[in-house]
Amino acid sequence: MNFALLAAALLSLDTGSVVLNIESDTRAIDPGRSVFLTVKTSGRDALRIPSPDLRERLVGFSLAEEFADEPVKLPDGTDSVTVNWRLVPEPCADVYKIKPFSFNGKVAGPVYFESAPARAPVSGEME
Repeated sequence: MNFALLAAALLSLDTGSVVLNIESDTRAIDPGRSVFLTVKTSGRDALRIPSPDLRERLVGFSLAEEFADEPVKLPDGTDSVTVNWRLVPEPCADVYKIKPFSFNGKVAGPVYFESAPARAPVSGEME
């Protein structure tokens, strides 16, 4: 998968020793389309501090897959760790969000996504 096309920065949290960034390919949820999420930690302690586990924090989504990229050494000498998530929106969810979570002693979130717009009523006419 190519996550270079991510469009929406959802959350950024600087704890002093590590920066946490969560990005998504979309902010608006389409129940017929998966949501691709990246959770990136970078800084001098990025290899020591685990990425947040969002499984119990997801509302309105099912987890389809989760995988981590190999850690990367950045030009400034710090480390970067990226975990990728593919989420499947539940079709009739009232809300799509990531509940608040703790990361390196700080509270992050919540992160809300936009719900899909209401569809036009079915009229019975030919489309």
